[in-house]
Amino acid sequence: MASKDHEELAQKLRDHIAAGRFPEDSPAYYLAKQVADEGKESLQSHQLGAWDTLIQPLLDAPAKEIRKIDEEFARGQAKR
Repeated sequence: MASKDHEELAQKLRDHIAAGRFPEDSPAYYLAKQVADEGKESLQSHQLGAWDTLIQPLLDAPAKEIRKIDEEFARGQAKR
């Protein structure tokens, strides 16, 4: 059975994935999917550094910063 902490983390990661904050086929995307599905304890030692660099800052970011990221992404998509 998954712990409440794992379920909360998994849902946050799924929300970020669904919002497109981790580009598909990127290392961040695959790390986020792995942890959402299998838990952070599934990461190998060489993956933890990537987690700390690619994923954790987004999880720690305040909502205001997330909105800013989303707005910049939307502007970039509109230019295409």
